[in-house]
Amino acid sequence: MTIRPFKSADASRCVEIVHTCVPTMQGLNAAAVRFILDESTPDDVISDVNEGLAYVDVLDGQVVGLGMLVEGEIKRMYVDPVYQGHGVGARIITALLAAAREQGLPQVRVEASLNGIGFYERQGFVQQELEIFRRGEVEFHYMHMLKRLEK
Repeated sequence: MTIRPFKSADASRCVEIVHTCVPTMQGLNAAAVRFILDESTPDDVISDVNEGLAYVDVLDGQVVGLGMLVEGEIKRMYVDPVYQGHGVGARIITALLAAAREQGLPQVRVEASLNGIGFYERQGFVQQELEIFRRGEVEFHYMHMLKRLEK
């Protein structure tokens, strides 16, 4: 597996991964799942990447994971379920944290899905606050987490 910067040609595969992962995420009601899936098009992914930076993990020419760093926050961190538990997410986080250090950031934040909390804790993130976001029918439960970066 190889970590490399995201390329626009990766967007469609990244969307496939998002669409596979989101329905099984804990802390989202059905309206929230629909909302996230509707906001996960190739153009949306490319737009988000243009706000920061992103890395993908590639195996045999196919993207198996994605993660972004936008203004000190980890976003769109998804790993194809077939490859979860094989170090893909950890490799992506390592690359994103290295980039954050290069940018001189003192810390990195993430809004972790409920089933992602353990993963982020293993990467050195600390739970800060559980939040429930509601807008109309949409309801998200997520954990604010923080990792302070050593200099």
